[in-house]
Amino acid sequence: MKRIFLIATLMVLINLQPTFAQAKRGMNSLPLVDPVTQCALRYYYYPNIEAYFDTREKLFHFKVDGEWTTAEEIPYDYGGYSVYKMLNVLITDYDDDNPSQFIGIHRKKYPYTSNGRIKTTTVSTE
Repeated sequence: MKRIFLIATLMVLINLQPTFAQAKRGMNSLPLVDPVTQCALRYYYYPNIEAYFDTREKLFHFKVDGEWTTAEEIPYDYGGYSVYKMLNVLITDYDDDNPSQFIGIHRKKYPYTSNGRIKTTTVSTE
């Protein structure tokens, strides 16, 4: 009887070991940070639909009837575009809660062309 109890206890401990290792690894992981700007890499910008995706909150920021809104998904008929088929740009210089305030800068810095490519330019923020 003691032998069965010992084997069962050993099996439980062996099965729990990977769970503890994963939890510990998750606690020690830090968000990715741009080494130049020291900003967390939080947003993707989609030039084709002029929208942002917040990787921390898992929300999209986009315009509806001229007003910025947030949602977990882009509406199906939003400009007829798919965020999965179009290009996106990782925003490295902003990590606060309102990326839409920089739409003018990002529109100029990452213009969307009709052939589906992003033409990168240098834009001064001053």
